[in-house]
Amino acid sequence: MWIKFMKPAPGYAYSEGNTADLFPDEEATRLVEEGYAIPFAGAEPVSDLPDDFPARALLVAEGMCTLEQVKRSLPSLSDVKGIGESTLEKIVERLKEMESEQA
Repeated sequence: MWIKFMKPAPGYAYSEGNTADLFPDEEATRLVEEGYAIPFAGAEPVSDLPDDFPARALLVAEGMCTLEQVKRSLPSLSDVKGIGESTLEKIVERLKEMESEQA
């Protein structure tokens, strides 16, 4: 599984921004879940965020590539440069819309 490191991970010789194809996939998945890396496929990280999701590029650049990661990060999203109160409100509203569509 290809991943892009967002910060150095203990036991690995990769720095922020490095990409690697790690095997087994479970190890790469663990690094993604622990916030050291994001899934990566070619030139862009893999993301399930819709293309029109508010502040999508900023979120992906910060390593929040999935809806689940964005939901878990809601309390601290306003700390991301470029995400103010208005944008945060749009993100919350969009998440609620998406949840109601799935119900």
